[in-house]
Amino acid sequence: MSSKKKKTVMPMSSAGLMSFYNTDEPGIKVTPTAILALTVSFIVISIVLLVLKPV
Repeated sequence: MSSKKKKTVMPMSSAGLMSFYNTDEPGIKVTPTAILALTVSFIVISIVLLVLKPV
């Protein structure tokens, strides 16, 4: 056996058609944590309102 290691070649995804832009645009910047917190708080408030005053 040879002492050379075999290289594994990964296939190209989408043939290089994906492009990612790294530009800062003006506007509101919201972190994923903030969105998750707002979603969970909305669900909790909805459940509390249903318990206090059923439809």
